[in-house]
Amino acid sequence: MWQSTLDLRTLDFARFTETEARVSAWGVTIRPLSELGGFDEAQQRRLYTLVAALLNDVPSTTPVSVWPFAVWQQRVLDRLNPEGLFIAVAPNGDWVGLSELYLPIATRPGTLHNGLTGVLQPWRGHGVALALKLAAARAALERGFTHSRTGNHSSNRPMLAVNDRLGFVREGARVTLRRELQSKSATARAGT
Repeated sequence: MWQSTLDLRTLDFARFTETEARVSAWGVTIRPLSELGGFDEAQQRRLYTLVAALLNDVPSTTPVSVWPFAVWQQRVLDRLNPEGLFIAVAPNGDWVGLSELYLPIATRPGTLHNGLTGVLQPWRGHGVALALKLAAARAALERGFTHSRTGNHSSNRPMLAVNDRLGFVREGARVTLRRELQSKSATARAGT
């Protein structure tokens, strides 16, 4: 996993006007969840379906285990900030991508965590992920934050490229090692 930090004060939004115009020309709008109607259970399920689809598609060395809807409601809804969750909306109204801003990082004053950012497969390659990250960065700046921090699997080359383009600086990588252990009874059955 790469942890990366972006100094929002140095982000030149003007560099990306062409990308944002291209996304707009595709008919995709980027809107905070707070502007997409009431957040009743139907909207919660709609968001959960998008999040689950994106999590299942994140490049990773180990598959992501998506919580059931009820567990997701219990664990995520308290932390969810509808003004900090940006949705990419297709011309037909479908939700096709998102970028999440989470709570400030207590150990890093002025820093906000940028969580899952992703776009459904048919909408990739058009700059939508970059436009989502830009919307999140603008919102973080408007709220007085100076930095955005995120983490990505080293195999998630497309998102790492988006982050590099924006100016995220990678910090030391976190490496996780796994070792499968056999139980004593399995070892005895194997004859060792």
